[in-house]
Amino acid sequence: MKTISKILNDLHTSLHLPDNFSGRTIVYVHGGPGSNSVDFEAGLAHFSELTSSGFAWITYDQRGCGRSESTKLPLTHRTNIDDLKNLLSIIPREFGEVGVLSLYRHSYGARLVYDLLFTNPELQICAVISGRSVHPLDAMNTSILMDIMILRERNNAGFQRVCEFLSQHKGEPYELAKQVREQFIGSEYRQSERQKFYWINEEAMRWWNKAQKQSNFSDSDEVYFQVAATFQDESFNAGTFDPSLLLQPCMLIQGFFDVLMNGPAAPRLQNPINGCKLNGSAHYPHFEQPEKFMAVLSRFFCHER
Repeated sequence: MKTISKILNDLHTSLHLPDNFSGRTIVYVHGGPGSNSVDFEAGLAHFSELTSSGFAWITYDQRGCGRSESTKLPLTHRTNIDDLKNLLSIIPREFGEVGVLSLYRHSYGARLVYDLLFTNPELQICAVISGRSVHPLDAMNTSILMDIMILRERNNAGFQRVCEFLSQHKGEPYELAKQVREQFIGSEYRQSERQKFYWINEEAMRWWNKAQKQSNFSDSDEVYFQVAATFQDESFNAGTFDPSLLLQPCMLIQGFFDVLMNGPAAPRLQNPINGCKLNGSAHYPHFEQPEKFMAVLSRFFCHER
């Protein structure tokens, strides 16, 4: 596999071109906010299933994340939407013949791409979502509930403080995410315990943790809170991620064990054929069941060719 990297509009962007290129390139949009695409690039090298189909991949780090600069632009959800739209327009010019462009977005990246397509119906591009609840508000509240349950086991005093100020809060619980995180002494234990809700394939989880340790890049809480604070500024999609509502072809892949994104729940889609559930995956289906994941992608993208 050949990799070409460039800085495009301050964003670290890479094309990963397999020897058996099939003529379709998938743009991977990472999660967070505040994460990066380094782990997915490691996955491309580790899981042969992700490249054996002949698909090329483009990865990029969102503004202020990983290897990309913050610059003077605000770190907002809208900036991320505009960055991706611009990136899609210049990829063919910057990387040459990349064939048909498609999108695969994960976790927060799913929200980012959904909102891009929702507000730009003229974009002719098909996409696959994973690691995303159809109802984002539910997922954000589930996330803070996970932290509270971890506190209950490890820091009862912090747990009691959270219960007290949460019971007095009149808004949505997720609005207190920063105050809840402040109850943890350091982030290592919190991240370790949250993995129980993110993974079901423990072999894949161990590989991912090893890849993370070998990387020089980590998630940014600063970027997370800056971007998350602007979510309410973009209320155009009525708070749902139903791929059936998009004019572009779109599919939702859920992992049954993805507690964070309410994986066990049946997504109420207007068109059920736009959804697929992998019963051996949690939050990372592309790493936990790469063969089945790529089979779903191949069928979907070939049908939409």
